[in-house]
Amino acid sequence: MPSPSTGKAGSVSVPSSHAQHEHAQATSGPALTFPGPLASQSDEYMPNKMERTNNAFGGFDLGIIAQIGAELEQWRPDVPPPLELGQIDVHALIKSLQCGIRGEVRLALDTLGTVTHESWRHQNLLLDLRGCDDLVESLIDCAEEQADDLAEASKPVSDEIDLPSYEDVMRLCRMEQYSVKKMTMLGDAESELEHAADRLIAITTILRNLSFLDANQPILADETVVKFLCNTIRSLGTLDNLLRSPRNTLDFMKDAIVLLSNIAGALELPGKEQAFCLLQLLLAFAPSPAPSMAGGHIVFAPFEPAVHPYLPHAVDSLAKLLARDEPNRSHYKTIFAADAASSPSCELLTRTFALAICSIPDQNKESRPANLPSFIEARKPTIMQGLLAADIIASLAPGYESGVTRAWLSSGEGFAQNLFRLVRTLCSQAEPGPPPTTRGGRAAQPREDTDVMHIITWGVSALRRLSEKARDPNDASSIPPNALPTKESLFRCSPEPQEPQVGGIAEPTELIRGVGRLAGSLWARLGAS
Repeated sequence: MPSPSTGKAGSVSVPSSHAQHEHAQATSGPALTFPGPLASQSDEYMPNKMERTNNAFGGFDLGIIAQIGAELEQWRPDVPPPLELGQIDVHALIKSLQCGIRGEVRLALDTLGTVTHESWRHQNLLLDLRGCDDLVESLIDCAEEQADDLAEASKPVSDEIDLPSYEDVMRLCRMEQYSVKKMTMLGDAESELEHAADRLIAITTILRNLSFLDANQPILADETVVKFLCNTIRSLGTLDNLLRSPRNTLDFMKDAIVLLSNIAGALELPGKEQAFCLLQLLLAFAPSPAPSMAGGHIVFAPFEPAVHPYLPHAVDSLAKLLARDEPNRSHYKTIFAADAASSPSCELLTRTFALAICSIPDQNKESRPANLPSFIEARKPTIMQGLLAADIIASLAPGYESGVTRAWLSSGEGFAQNLFRLVRTLCSQAEPGPPPTTRGGRAAQPREDTDVMHIITWGVSALRRLSEKARDPNDASSIPPNALPTKESLFRCSPEPQEPQVGGIAEPTELIRGVGRLAGSLWARLGAS
């Protein structure tokens, strides 16, 4: 039926789209594919539309591209896996390190790094340094050469060692990760310095991996290794951007603290300068901020395992270094004596004490779910080593004239109260119960937790030493009133336990003797009624 508007004046009849399509086919011949020709208007753009999928970005499937990149990275001929290295000639690797040719040094470091990294998984790859003549000496010579080149290209910023803290270096690494790195040209001075820093980090990583084998620790505790570490620490703390990037600085600090923790038990410090450098490295891993005065009381920063993963290594190294009487403790005694005469007084000693006691849990703030072990159980090795170091530091602290130990006992977060609660909690856990019976019906000897007994003993000893150093013989009120527990709370630590019977006679446990010594020594020395 025709449209009613067809016969009206001024109307225009528009053919339908179907009619237009048929007319176009009749006049132009066969149909053309999309996009059509630009014959009518040459400046008109006809886009080619594509359906967008969730996996495609810009027309490319990133999953497929990532898979291709991973395969290329896997099959690129760089460093072969450890089991494909074949026979490893250690003598040839030593000669490669000594020749100084860049390609030979890189091949030797790559091979040693791969072997020492995989040695914990494949026991046949363990390197015993007792059978590797001159390997450690060659590594140290190569590392010192790289450190000298880096030091010559760095500007001095301080005469004293000022190492950045672990937390500050981590922040700089995050900033570096989110920033655009300036690429250097191959062969220029900056590129050579970056490669020197990479070789230095590779050597410290190899030394760290070798230190996990007990037989290698006395060899790695040699004076040449210690002096190399200390010289590098001094350069890192006095020169600007020694290792060229925060990431390299972080890698060196982590390698150095793990290596020191492994070899500290066999380490004899050659001099006071080396003792001071290693102490500065340990303090770099202490919680931030450093001990400071707030409201008339000193405040110690707490230990957070998620933020300070390498602090247990620092505490372990500190305890091992201080536990050796000669010559290590003599060097640190001289260092702390000089620190007491400086201004501000005993700053270094206070920072060291804060590192030792930071792992003591705060019973008022910290809590754990019931399905997880307690903070004491989770931190038991760190607490034990820290209290050993704190006991030794308390013996090296000055007398009551300086007021240092009094400030420690009256700290803002309640260090003395937290330590006493820790001892009291462990006392209640260490109470001997009824002895277990064997299959024959006889009573078995109860097993004591030696770690718990060490924590109790060193915690009691640290409190006793601090109270002795803080007490003024001419002033009975020199001890802070809230710093030490009351007599009743001391004896409440050890309710009447069931004593193990030996031959029908009750034998007192070490727990009661320790608490008795604590109560007697503290209250007798402080003149409590």
